[in-house]
Amino acid sequence: MAQKPGSKTPTKPTSRGGRPTKAEALRRRIEAVGVDPDQVDPRRVLAGIAIDPSASAAARVSACRVLLAHEARLAALVAAPAADEDEAPMPVDAVTERALALMSAGRGPVQ
Repeated sequence: MAQKPGSKTPTKPTSRGGRPTKAEALRRRIEAVGVDPDQVDPRRVLAGIAIDPSASAAARVSACRVLLAHEARLAALVAAPAADEDEAPMPVDAVTERALALMSAGRGPVQ
């Protein structure tokens, strides 16, 4: 909105203030930390929690359980050869297998 010449009324701001969207708030938090989320290794985070003496005992035990439960599966994923583009990737865990089974039940093959 253009201001009339000689007018004493200030111009209105072009954007309104207020609460940012969730996506904008997340983007600001990520920028504030200064870490690329794609570079974060969850196993290292869990290992850090497991060895942190200032963390609660429940947090340390939970981190150790997750690391132990997924150790064999992670080793199999690292050692597995790369799948061809024509082949569908194998489900990684029981939850994914169950979800795929429910999705394909009565609908034919999963696309």
